[in-house]
Amino acid sequence: MISRSRLWVIFILGLFLIQCDNTPISSIESPDLKNRPFTPEELQLIQSSNHFAIQLFQRLSDQEIPRQKNIFVSPLSISLALSMALNGAYGETYEAIYNTLQFQDMNLEAINTYSHSLIQLLMELDPAVEFKIANSLFYRKGFPIKSPFMQVLAKYYFAEIAALDFQSPLAMQTINNWASTQTNGMIRKIVDKISDDTMLFLINAIYFKGMWSYPFSASDTEERPFYLATGEEITVPTMYREGTVFRTQTEWGTIVDLPYGNRRFRMTIFLPEESTSLLDVIQQLTPETLTTYFQQLDSIKADLYLPKFKYTFNTTLNDILKAMGMAVAFHPDQADFSGISDKRLFISRVSHSAAVQVDEKGTEAAAVTAILFDVVSVPPVIAVNRPFLFLIRENQANTIIFMGVVMNPAS
Repeated sequence: MISRSRLWVIFILGLFLIQCDNTPISSIESPDLKNRPFTPEELQLIQSSNHFAIQLFQRLSDQEIPRQKNIFVSPLSISLALSMALNGAYGETYEAIYNTLQFQDMNLEAINTYSHSLIQLLMELDPAVEFKIANSLFYRKGFPIKSPFMQVLAKYYFAEIAALDFQSPLAMQTINNWASTQTNGMIRKIVDKISDDTMLFLINAIYFKGMWSYPFSASDTEERPFYLATGEEITVPTMYREGTVFRTQTEWGTIVDLPYGNRRFRMTIFLPEESTSLLDVIQQLTPETLTTYFQQLDSIKADLYLPKFKYTFNTTLNDILKAMGMAVAFHPDQADFSGISDKRLFISRVSHSAAVQVDEKGTEAAAVTAILFDVVSVPPVIAVNRPFLFLIRENQANTIIFMGVVMNPAS
């Protein structure tokens, strides 16, 4: 897919944590946590998360870009939700989730411990940015959930845990209200129905609101051309700002970095040249190339035009996660989540909803990931233990030969 001249492609890979002077990530410090640097274990967790993020996004891009669809996801939200699920997995299921999340030489205790500290760190990283991570476990009232599993979620992931009557319409309303509250109303629905086999929901929510470090003036916003990949020209409200931007040129195009708040969070924009395929750029990305790009960013004075945009993206991640190596977790006969319950469970669906709004003031974004666990259906119990009718028949024309009623088999 070839982009056209002056193609304003907004490709949000994530909110990468780099300082305005492009200090390498290994030396980033948080002034709001007594200047504590990221620990080596936290950096390892971030590296795993970024590997997972890029692989997931590459697969989504293969799926959505040929359809001319906008994409917006939070790989961190998906990763945290699956990390919670990892605590209930055993055997091949554990290995499948572990490998899909790109964890390397980290045991479960370390994953939980440093997920816990990373959640705290991210939420306190920049007081000028509103950033919130929330987790929850909602399970069917009466379904036996193991206490150690719930304790881990509460201790390390700050999870809210509640038993709900899934037969009541109020259960779905409660879950959706939780998602809406945690995302300041940006994601109002993550569950549209609860099947009889669904026993629990593991949910992560992330909310971000950051004001530009260098804001745009609303009076400078005007309708300007936007060139679609199909060659069609449309006009969209486009913001304008003259001043400082962080930019680097690559062999395929331009990277622009726009800081929020105290510059601890950024929007990074990847703009290919008109002769370069956006999909090719995405497929070539790695955490290592991203780090190189970020270190090459320079502060320059420039005229910046950026379209305003607002949209929501909803997707079911089952097929992508299966292709990434997690198929066993979705298989009713093979999944092993015995750390959650003695009842046999499998993942029936991983739903993800994300929303973003970019305007002159800054960016508001939110995402919710919901993992639905269904119980493996057991063969129905049929006990012929009360009076019954029976007949004996031939099978082709259904000729009834005998009919009877048994009131008392012992008489």
